[in-house]
Amino acid sequence: SAIETAQSAVLALAKPGTGGGLRHVSHAIELAMAGIERRIRGERTTSSTGLRALDAQIGGFAAGELVIVGADTGMGKSAFMTVLADAAADRGAIVAEFALEMPAENIGQRRLALRSRVPLPRVRNAAPDGEELRRLVGAAAEYHPLAVYVDDRPAVTLAYIATGLRKLALSVGPVAMVTVDYVQLMSAPDKKGQRRDEQV
Repeated sequence: SAIETAQSAVLALAKPGTGGGLRHVSHAIELAMAGIERRIRGERTTSSTGLRALDAQIGGFAAGELVIVGADTGMGKSAFMTVLADAAADRGAIVAEFALEMPAENIGQRRLALRSRVPLPRVRNAAPDGEELRRLVGAAAEYHPLAVYVDDRPAVTLAYIATGLRKLALSVGPVAMVTVDYVQLMSAPDKKGQRRDEQV
């Protein structure tokens, strides 16, 4: 499926040279025990989501993990992914964001509204007052050092995303988080007899 292919592509970028194939379960147990030992020594083996309540439920994000966020239209999936991506970037991670349904200006407006706490309608449609402008300028300045890279091209393919991630990794370093908003808008190779839900 497209999701499995996407996960494989991300894993290949994150951990080149690691193979799959059938292995005895003891291999997985050894990896889990090694992680427990690292945590006992005080090392962190997952990354915080940036939301304490969510971390308490899922334990943060593990390297190579595929996380799919699903909800009805208008429930805040894009804003949620923005919060997760920015939390990772605030900790020094390199983040790649593929926004298939939103142009770059709208992405910038959302981020400024979230970080400045100026309501989004004021950022989009109004001339902000002095205090709001001060907060917006401060929020904008906070984004300059963050390693967040946004591609707002619509209807991209998995191959396009994989190529973009390889180029980004070569130019700035290992990509720690990739977001796609949203997967159903990706173009997939047309396989005879395959339904759209199967492609996704």
